Amino acid sequence: MKHSIKVTFAAIAAALSANCAFANKYNVVSLGFLIDPVSISNVNAVAANTVARNARGQIYRNDGWRNLPTHSHVTAINRSGNATGNDYHHDEPFLWPHNDDPVILRLPHGAQTGSAYALNNGNVVVGKFFSDVGTGCFTWTAAEGANDFSSKEWQYCTAYGVNEAGQVVGTASVTRSSGDRAFIWQGGTFTDLGVLPGKSISQALAINEQGHAVGASTNSDGARAFLWNGALVDLDPSERFDSTTASAINDSGEIVGWAMDSGAESTVAVRFAHSTVIRLDSEIIDGEGWKFQTATSINNKGVIVGSGQHHGQSCGYMLIPQKEE
Repeated sequence: MKHSIKVTFAAIAAALSANCAFANKYNVVSLGFLIDPVSISNVNAVAANTVARNARGQIYRNDGWRNLPTHSHVTAINRSGNATGNDYHHDEPFLWPHNDDPVILRLPHGAQTGSAYALNNGNVVVGKFFSDVGTGCFTWTAAEGANDFSSKEWQYCTAYGVNEAGQVVGTASVTRSSGDRAFIWQGGTFTDLGVLPGKSISQALAINEQGHAVGASTNSDGARAFLWNGALVDLDPSERFDSTTASAINDSGEIVGWAMDSGAESTVAVRFAHSTVIRLDSEIIDGEGWKFQTATSINNKGVIVGSGQHHGQSCGYMLIPQKEE
């Protein structure tokens, strides 16, 4: 399968800025064979990982791909093109600044290993670090270094998202013996987001500038996607799917993720709107040969990235919303 990524992106660059945020018809663009996109910024830079042998992170910007160092695994990218993630060979979190040298993120309490999962446009990085007693949550800035914001009440903590106000979301155990609970943290205070009815644990994966968080609440029967906007909302109240996860939310409140039915071979990429779960493959203008399996990120232009299969081969994709006539 041949991909002409540079030409394709150059041709669509003008269209990206003109599309409306709530379109429900999309053009699909292949991001390449064995590419797993994980994040798209508001200026359409894409962070991805190769899934072949000797996997490494990659960044798309300015009509081309740039390889990150060997053993890199990228998790997020911001408006400035700075990316974060890990060196998976040594379990060290990194910041890869745009056009600058990589920065190892020194962790709290002299911890040697950890993971970085998100950063905001102010280059605040969040993630987790490993210690002798478990895991803790950290924030990191160039000026102040790493800050351990986990607590005795919120143990085994992992931070997955951060917004410009410094609100952090993730999952942690309220006590050593309890199950994980989704949280929002700000200014030293944890807010327990709770669990959906019938579920036992929860995990918050992303947060937007309004402070609305998304994730999944889980038990042995499967996961249910949720939105937290001051109260926990089930994003699939009709239970169309056996299992759903919301992975990303933009500032307009558009939410994407994936879903799965029992016995299915793989997940399907979806968006959540008006208490309905919509398969993205039902909204593609020309999706011949595509199976969309995950939707991992959506920016404020409504552009979605994720992974799937194209004519039976693993590929990353970008979905570009079209203006309604």
